[in-house]
Amino acid sequence: MQIVLFVTDACSMCDEALDMVFESDQLSGHILDVVDIMSDAELFNRLAQKIPVAQIGDYELDWPFTDQQIAELANSE
Repeated sequence: MQIVLFVTDACSMCDEALDMVFESDQLSGHILDVVDIMSDAELFNRLAQKIPVAQIGDYELDWPFTDQQIAELANSE
């Protein structure tokens, strides 16, 4: 299952979310795609006040989220 993590530079919460995902045994085997919202005006307008945001399929989790929440969504898709 693909997990998309929307982030941007100089965002301590984004760094925390990235560390959590990279260190999680529960998310091992899933594909992680990290997207900087500054690369797309629509993403920036939609997510700037909510990042980091994890997207799994059609579902989005706004920060704060846990690796357990991401794993449950990823495994239910």
